[in-house]
Amino acid sequence: MLERLVQQLPFPVRKSLRGYDLAVRVTLVAIGILLIGSGLVWIAQGLNLSFAPRSFMTADRSWILIGAIAVVAGAVLLARARQRG
Repeated sequence: MLERLVQQLPFPVRKSLRGYDLAVRVTLVAIGILLIGSGLVWIAQGLNLSFAPRSFMTADRSWILIGAIAVVAGAVLLARARQRG
């Protein structure tokens, strides 16, 4: 099952990448994607965009900065995952 998951990754994986390295890489990718997605939603809420979910964060400008930090952190994690290969 793990080999099938590895084949579906959007970046090349060396044959020597096994066990711990693979688990760390997959985890970095998953957390990076979640951070980028959450950050984009937070930015949209901070900007009070019409499609953004309504919550206490709506139209609060501080969420623009928090969202931008989350997007950058997610991008860094994705870059680190790519370098591990």
